[in-house]
Amino acid sequence: MVPLSTLNLLLNGYRAIVAGMPLVIYIDVEYSTNDEGYGTLLIGVCSLDNKFHIVAYAIVSKEDALGHEHALRMVKAGVEAAVQKYKGGLV
Repeated sequence: MVPLSTLNLLLNGYRAIVAGMPLVIYIDVEYSTNDEGYGTLLIGVCSLDNKFHIVAYAIVSKEDALGHEHALRMVKAGVEAAVQKYKGGLV
């Protein structure tokens, strides 16, 4: 599994921290988005006004702890790289 995201989506987690919100990561899997039986793993943060902000997506064949851990490690690395780029003035 490889999480899919964009620089803008990856920065949603960083923006949450800058806005003073506690960083709580939400994960949900949606199975009704395709006919093949694969789940769409949604990873995001929630703002103070209870709006969900996507950080990354991933396509999964099954829900398990190993897959979630892998997705979170990949997203964490992506967020750290995005923040480094953002703080470096490259965005």
